[in-house]
Amino acid sequence: MLALGQAKANLAQYAQGGMCVTDSRLPGEINRAAETLFNKENFPGTITVVRMCIQQRCVTLPREIGKILKYRINGELARVFDKWYEFAEVGPQSEDEMIKMDLLDRGKHPTQYELSEPMRLALMSDSNIDSGVQITIRGLDDTGREVRGINGQFGEIITLEPETLTVTQNTFAQITGVFKPLTAGYVWLSGISFNDDGDEMDREHLSAYHPYEFTPEYRRYEFPSSDCGCTTPRSYELLALVKLAFVPAALDTDIVLVDNLGALSFMMQANRYYDAGQIREGDAFEQLAEKRLIEGARNDDSGELTIDYDVSVGGLGDIPSV
Repeated sequence: MLALGQAKANLAQYAQGGMCVTDSRLPGEINRAAETLFNKENFPGTITVVRMCIQQRCVTLPREIGKILKYRINGELARVFDKWYEFAEVGPQSEDEMIKMDLLDRGKHPTQYELSEPMRLALMSDSNIDSGVQITIRGLDDTGREVRGINGQFGEIITLEPETLTVTQNTFAQITGVFKPLTAGYVWLSGISFNDDGDEMDREHLSAYHPYEFTPEYRRYEFPSSDCGCTTPRSYELLALVKLAFVPAALDTDIVLVDNLGALSFMMQANRYYDAGQIREGDAFEQLAEKRLIEGARNDDSGELTIDYDVSVGGLGDIPSV
């Protein structure tokens, strides 16, 4: 693992021709290089295995996980498909029981859970330091129109208060975006409903936002089978190989997801040339960075090589028997 503090000490000399370790721009340069390399391949440090217990038909990944690559449900191998799968001839409407366990990618959403019905929203931070912080929530009301604030702006601005829930004036049927600044504590978002006397009737948890989340989004998957719906008490164990999401390192103790110092140094030099419009030189350094990553991946390999090859999904033409 490579902590940001360690990366700063080793990489400051490569940032835009050289920066002081204390330069406030340095973490941004390191994160910029790391994100470029992170997105190239599933290199060591970018993938991991997680185990989850699910009881509803939707699976929402936490902030640190970007997508599911492979998974088993209750020990049985199943598949992950994109949005096109619903329009395939052999798709989620098939009677094949294992196909009913496939996961469909439903894209990214600003909350960890959906509203079950139109409700007002409530926000609270677990730190009093966040008193006065303003958070904007965009969404639709129960008529499908975009929610507007008291000044006519799109969305409603909520000002956090110490040790208390701050409730929106508007009712939301769908949340389309949450925009928050840096906060000292976690911010909790709930849906809340009241009776005619103003007494709280129901409250449901929607999200818990990390202090360094600014425009939160979480990838969501859904089982096509109603057998996995929330109407059944049965729970499912999901074991998944996942690609992490790129989360920029902000504190010196945060982990830089690409922990190859050589690759990062070359990528930072590539960015310097790209910024100067010297594309050929930048490409040369980027190729060196990728080469270092590949070398590091080979050194990190352990055990036997596993080839993942699946020909079970139909396509154009046939594979002749041998």
